[in-house]
Amino acid sequence: MSSKFLVGAAAIAEHLRSKGMDVKDPDVYYLHQSQKLPIGKLGKNLISSEEQLDRVLKRAAQPSAENSA
Repeated sequence: MSSKFLVGAAAIAEHLRSKGMDVKDPDVYYLHQSQKLPIGKLGKNLISSEEQLDRVLKRAAQPSAENSA
């Protein structure tokens, strides 16, 4: 499976918006700093991959076993 590489806060925010998240470009910097999503840094650019972001978002959307009881 080929994953598109996202470079820059704008590209990452656009991908997250396409998945239904209400995210502005500056929010991506917070998500990176807080390590809430798999976002890294290459030089001065934030980077991530669609595949990794989608995997984390899918996992977060699934109900946990603790909440099902």
